[in-house]
Amino acid sequence: YPLRRQRQMCKETVAALSGIAVPAASASAGECGGGLVCIFNEANFGGFLGSRGPGIGIMNVSRNANDKMSSWINNTGGHAAWYQHANGGGKCHTMTPFSNNNYVGWWSNDTLTSWRTNRGC
Repeated sequence: YPLRRQRQMCKETVAALSGIAVPAASASAGECGGGLVCIFNEANFGGFLGSRGPGIGIMNVSRNANDKMSSWINNTGGHAAWYQHANGGGKCHTMTPFSNNNYVGWWSNDTLTSWRTNRGC
């Protein structure tokens, strides 16, 4: 178990540095609280990948979340955005306030690499 705990601590550290909250277990749409923007691995908000509060500039997602997002929820009063490439590169997609997208579509599926919660595109 020490090795397993060490790996978990490593993942938590990397996630903290990348601005992504690490869930103790799988989250769902109902667990994306007010004041958060959440991204999910699967359509219809399955497979929680991470969350961020408002006002955070562009950051790349962790290696484990890269190119895996299929749906998102924005439970904040501000615009957020996600990008297809690192450091805000590539196509930008706005996540409007108090909205969600249960499937980003075939062309955009599994392409998120960086995101921000301080403004839209």
